[in-house]
Amino acid sequence: MKKLLLTLLFISLVSCGTSENLQTSSFTVKEGDSINRVITRLNNEEIISEKIQFRILAKITGKESKLKIGTYNIPPRVSYNRLLDILISGKGIGVLVTIPEGFNIFQIAALLEDNAIVSAQEFLNEVYDNAWLKEFNIPTNNNTPITRIKYFSDQNDFKFAVPSAPKSYSLEGYLFPDTYSFDKNSSAKIVVQAMTDRFHEVVDNSILAQIKEQNKTLNEVIILASIIQKEATGIKEMPKVSGVYNNRLDQNMILQADPTLIYALIIDGEYNGNIRTKHLRPPWPSPYNTYFTTTLPIGAIANPGKEAILATLNPAKHDYIYFVGSPDGEHTYSLTYKEHEKAVQKWVQHRRGK
Repeated sequence: MKKLLLTLLFISLVSCGTSENLQTSSFTVKEGDSINRVITRLNNEEIISEKIQFRILAKITGKESKLKIGTYNIPPRVSYNRLLDILISGKGIGVLVTIPEGFNIFQIAALLEDNAIVSAQEFLNEVYDNAWLKEFNIPTNNNTPITRIKYFSDQNDFKFAVPSAPKSYSLEGYLFPDTYSFDKNSSAKIVVQAMTDRFHEVVDNSILAQIKEQNKTLNEVIILASIIQKEATGIKEMPKVSGVYNNRLDQNMILQADPTLIYALIIDGEYNGNIRTKHLRPPWPSPYNTYFTTTLPIGAIANPGKEAILATLNPAKHDYIYFVGSPDGEHTYSLTYKEHEKAVQKWVQHRRGK
């Protein structure tokens, strides 16, 4: 009985410690963290001052091996016992990140890294992994690891993370653009799983039935949807843009979609924000460059939203086969190349006048 009372007294003395933070602080338990690493960082971040007291409490309460990965809000002056309960709860605060429609894997990688969710290199290695590609019937790669990442920004100031040795096939197109909540320092697998799960939710049985009725494959639809997403100025214009590309495919014409050329440059490590004349003619071919092929590129060039996917399956019925930017903010559509040339000159003059 006396021994029990002494033990309870000891626990009471140890657990009476309180955190040092005077306002709510965030703290992250990382993958592979031991209780000693956590205690060291808690002390370095001035959340606790009594490391030994906190260590003993974690030991005698059996909580030292129950820490859960995540980022947590630590209330001010919280008891050590309550602090331990928070760190083993698994109820961390997530980092909200919005993936815009039309972002490619390189933009997503940079965005995730900027938000301390996962490194760009880990993310890109994951989306090139053959296990994911097989799930969506995408051709597989040789799995050459990405060893180095370089960054640049395009004309819209979106940051890209480009691997030093890009590969041909990835989950491009299947990482559904939406707002997600992730813990800091998440694994790339968890992040990719969330985005592909969302894709499966949106591309439901009704959409899959339409694809089957039209005798198309999911890959074909997602590839074209990604082009439409990048070309259209908004949801309203997507069916019309879809009509142009469907007309071109029906007539076995070269698609000549600038966004596919830009993506080809990114994949080949040549993109610096500009398209050069040499990229518009041989001998610079690429399976993503639709200036050299009458078919779709070998993969998607971005991650389309639901409206772009629906527009791909429901194109507007018209005979247009050309379009170019227009001063009104959308596009000018043409039936013949002669009409198209006039529209291009008008657009060029408008741009020069800015």
